[in-house]
This record gives sequence, structure tokens and C-alpha cells, in this order.
Amino acid sequence: MKATNERGNPMQPTIYIDILFLLNFFINSIILYASAKVAKHDIGLLFLTLGSLVSALYSVAMFFVPFMAITQTLLGRLIFSVLLVMLTFRVVQWKKLLKLTVIFYMTSFVFGGTVFGILYLTRASTALGMVISNGEVYLNVPVGILMLGIGTAYAGVIVYTKIVRRKFENERMIVDVKININGGEVITKALIDTGSELIEPISKRPVIVVEYDVLQELLPIDAASVCNDDFNCEAFVEIVENNLHKFKFCLIPFSVLGNNRGMMLGIVPDKIEFLERAQPEISPVIGICKDKLSPDNEFFALGNAGLAM
Repeated sequence: MKATNERGNPMQPTIYIDILFLLNFFINSIILYASAKVAKHDIGLLFLTLGSLVSALYSVAMFFVPFMAITQTLLGRLIFSVLLVMLTFRVVQWKKLLKLTVIFYMTSFVFGGTVFGILYLTRASTALGMVISNGEVYLNVPVGILMLGIGTAYAGVIVYTKIVRRKFENERMIVDVKININGGEVITKALIDTGSELIEPISKRPVIVVEYDVLQELLPIDAASVCNDDFNCEAFVEIVENNLHKFKFCLIPFSVLGNNRGMMLGIVPDKIEFLERAQPEISPVIGICKDKLSPDNEFFALGNAGLAM
């Protein structure tokens, strides 16, 4: 199935409706999926397909049907983009909607810029035909170059996003923590681990695991015997009895990958303060760890995901 523009100029390329639709459907699917990856937003296959279908139909209709004047304006395009994002990502909250719309536009610009960059570098742009209809510009881009551009742009977006996100999250989630126990005080760096859900089972308070070496000067001498790999219940009872009025010790059950389970010595601090950050609603309990938490000494404590503010 094919159609030419309304003037029927033989020098202009022929536009095939089915090819135009399929290409737009495919490209829009990739752009929407890449946008979801950048935003770390779950997107179902059904709504991804639905969004790609609507945007492809819109592109075809814009070529052949003289829409109302609003569709030719910046406002009209913005309205359609927002509605597309709402449909595909199923969001109505305006902050999330704004964020996803901006990411969608940025991803689209990256894809379009990459394709035009490859056209420029390969000098294929000199052989392109161009059709303008209802204010839309359509280029006869070779399929090979189009696929190369899309693949390059997608790989670039995903790799760049992972690098930036890792750097941003590390900078944002490694924080300075001031710990006060029995009148003593220490400041250390803690990583707020978004995958950690460790809590103290009785109070249900979040746990921040701190290396023993950091807290050594604040703890009684006999605490070291309870922080070994092999947990000693008798030693725990003894340390609780000996320090009943000075320290508030507790037990924290934990599990790690590989289904290894154990008990960790915990202590309720007098105060924990996250420096230069909003304070969590619930003050955490400290779990004392004998091992190093970071091989590069980037941090010396590991916090529950609930402490991220």
C-alpha cells in the first residue's frame, strides 16, 4: 500500500504507509523501552505495545491527514507526548509524569542525534530524499543506517545511564554518620544499601551494620568475644549482665546469600545523626560486624534501605 504527497511530485520519494507505520512502531518501542530503563520504571509489554501503537498511528496520521491546527504547534506536540507517557508508563502523579516526559524527550533527542550523526559521518545524507507533509519532515533513511543508529543510541544510553547512576547513587548514598554510645562519639561513613531490609525483630527498627573497629573505643572490652564468626550465646548473656546499666545490647538475626544464617550482636545507641541529611523517622539499631564492609575502605557501615532520605 502506498501514497504520494498531495502534489504528486515525481521527484519526491514514494511513502509506503505500512513501512512508515512499522518503522515508527519499532523505533518508538525502542525509545519508550530505553526511557523506562533510564527512569528505572517498570513497564509491561502490553502498555509498551499500546504506547508504540498509538505513537505510530499518530505519525502516520500526521503525514496523510491534515489535523487541527493545534497538532502543528509546540503545545499540541507536548500534549500528545504527555498523554503518551501517561498511557505507556501508567502515571498520573505530576512529578513522576514530568520526570518521565523529560526523560522521554531526552532519549528521543539522543536517538535522533545519533542517526543524523551516522548519516553525516557516512555521507549518506547527500542521497536522501525528503518529504514535507502537514509540517512533518520525513527522510528516506536507509534501513541499515537507521538500525545502526538505533542500536548505537540504545547501547550508549544504557551504558551512560548505568555509569552516571552508579556514580550518583554512590555519592548520594554514602553519608557521614555520627554515633553516640554511653557518652562516647564517633563519626564514620555509611552506605545506605537499597537492597538491605535488616531490622531488629522486636522493635522492628532498621539496622545499620557498623564495623567493630569503628566502635571499639565506645564498647566494653568483652564485646569482642561476641563479635566473632561463631556466635557464643553464653558470652552474650555475660556481656549483657556485666553492662546492664550502661549499654543496651540486643540480638539481630541475619541471613546472607547462600542461605547462611546467624546472629549479630546489636546495640541501641544513645543517638545516631546523619550529617547534612534529613534524619530518619525511626532511629536505627546498630549491628556490630567484625569483618570489613568495603574492600576499598569507601565506607565502614551499611544501612537499611529505610534509612534513605
